[in-house]
Amino acid sequence: ALQANMQIKNVLDEIKKIDMIIFGIGTAAEMSKRRGLTDVKKDELKVKKAFAEALGYYFNKDGAPVLHSDSVGIDLNDLKNIRYAICVAAGANKAEAIYSFSKYHRDYTLVTDEVTAKDILNIK
Repeated sequence: ALQANMQIKNVLDEIKKIDMIIFGIGTAAEMSKRRGLTDVKKDELKVKKAFAEALGYYFNKDGAPVLHSDSVGIDLNDLKNIRYAICVAAGANKAEAIYSFSKYHRDYTLVTDEVTAKDILNIK
């Protein structure tokens, strides 16, 4: 429906041409609240065992995408074509979410703090 609008289609086409992206990673529970997901979608996240969120996509602990928040932006399939992907994420509660996303997409630069980095290294 949105792509029918020519201006929005042009913006989405331009997004496919980017060579750098800066994004964050959060826990599925935290980000579902911030993104204003409906209770039905939140229940779906629980059923699908969503654990992490990045770029409007939710991932399980194994890094498999399980749900999209219907936000307008980069398509997850286009992430592999972006030359410079930079993730900024810190906080003790984000270590496992970062680790989970890393199972899906490994080719990115992580900017974080020392505590979070140590927590990531200690995940077994």
